[in-house]
Amino acid sequence: MKMDGEMDQNDHWLSRGRVRLYSFLMLGIFLMLGIGFVRYSNLIDPKGYSIYTDLFVFWGASHFALTEQALDAYNITVFSNGLRGMLPDWQALSFGWFYPPTFYLVILPLALLPYFHAYLAFMLVTLGCFVMVFRHIIRGWESLLCLAAFSGLWFNLFRGQNGYLTNKVRS
Repeated sequence: MKMDGEMDQNDHWLSRGRVRLYSFLMLGIFLMLGIGFVRYSNLIDPKGYSIYTDLFVFWGASHFALTEQALDAYNITVFSNGLRGMLPDWQALSFGWFYPPTFYLVILPLALLPYFHAYLAFMLVTLGCFVMVFRHIIRGWESLLCLAAFSGLWFNLFRGQNGYLTNKVRS
């Protein structure tokens, strides 16, 4: 018999209702941060250059490959100088291309788009594939809510990383 305020041994503090509540709260926080990021970050600076994200390296390498200079992307000096020419405000950075040549098959279409459109296309396509695989593993709208409240999903999206393709589960 339970007394007031006591929990049954089958009750857990992290109930289904709390998971939903915490997920909605985190999703709300990330959406507010995302809106603030888009609104106040000037995704395109006054000179017309897109703000640098990690996807810039993929976009740049795709340009190297499209102009038959794919091998030059593996030379850090040549690659860095080429990318600095594409985004002059980032003179201090040194860029490297550390992906296998087969990754060019994934990124080559990016060179056909302006940087911001390439960013949107790459992130939306890879996120869509990630969610599709996730849905095959875990069913239910609550699992999608938990995924949407996961900070790694948003960090990957805002930084333009390839984590939706390269995540790996460790056991």
